[in-house]
Amino acid sequence: MHRFWIRQRIFILWVIAGVLFLIACGKDDGRQAAETVSGIRKTFEKGPVQVFLETDKLEITIAERLALSLTVLADENADIGWPSMDRNINQFRVIDVQTTQPELVDHNRKKVVRTYVMEPFLAGEYIIPPLKMTFRKTGAGNEIITVETGELTIPVKSVLPDAQPKHTPHDIKPPMDIPGILPYWIWIIIGGILLALVIFAVFLRKKKTGSMNREEVRLSAHEIAFRELENLAVPIQMDRAEIKLFYQKISDILRRYIENRFGVNAPEQTTEEFLAGMDSQNVIATVHKPLLRSFLAQCDLVKFAEHNPGKEDIDESFDRCRYFIDQTKTEPNG
Repeated sequence: MHRFWIRQRIFILWVIAGVLFLIACGKDDGRQAAETVSGIRKTFEKGPVQVFLETDKLEITIAERLALSLTVLADENADIGWPSMDRNINQFRVIDVQTTQPELVDHNRKKVVRTYVMEPFLAGEYIIPPLKMTFRKTGAGNEIITVETGELTIPVKSVLPDAQPKHTPHDIKPPMDIPGILPYWIWIIIGGILLALVIFAVFLRKKKTGSMNREEVRLSAHEIAFRELENLAVPIQMDRAEIKLFYQKISDILRRYIENRFGVNAPEQTTEEFLAGMDSQNVIATVHKPLLRSFLAQCDLVKFAEHNPGKEDIDESFDRCRYFIDQTKTEPNG
């Protein structure tokens, strides 16, 4: 009889451990698998800029997450200044931020989407304050357009029922005899299983939680150039005018990088004059000069000699420009 009681208790403890494991693994996945509900959608427009604010839900529970998206349609040359987000927005905690690559939607406009994934702390009415965005058009006299969204209210509900049922207390049970204590090795096994489950649950949660990248206020020459390359829309439809404009912009990006990196100011010079100035001032290492000369010559063929490059040539020019900047950039140690 005593052995039967021990086996029964061990079986119950194993069942409890299995339930805890399933809860730890399925907690975050259950949030993501919840049924999608139509959310808020608002449009804000100023001049040539359009901003669409969307949420995936109108209201959430304390166990759910809210996805807030900002979709921007702006001039392809515009440098987008996204809202300054801390890790907390009011009582929401921002756990992930994702930004898509710029997509060329027509001849002179690009589409970019940034999504913030947030989770609440407590139940109640959550207010998201107006989000401010700036748009600076390159080469347009530093014209700045500011767009500010409206205030949002998101209800966050508790997962507990509104009213707890009343229970009538039962009579106290009579005293029971305490059975024998379990062997110590059973408690060691149970403790090890519970500890492993806790460590695994913490590992899963950290793996799914992203971290926000903070941009530095002052950018170096190569960081500015990499940002301009990121915002540069690569031609998709292989239109002659778009290809010529692409080569004009990418050659200007490299020239501006060299001017900022090496202190050379020659915006109106031809390619030959520009390269001759580099040779006379000896600011670029000899090993990098053939790549620079070849890249600028390729750009001149497209801009002035009606050369019509293919998709592979365009991708190669983009990669060569990025490679040159990466090889000549300022190292962190100076």
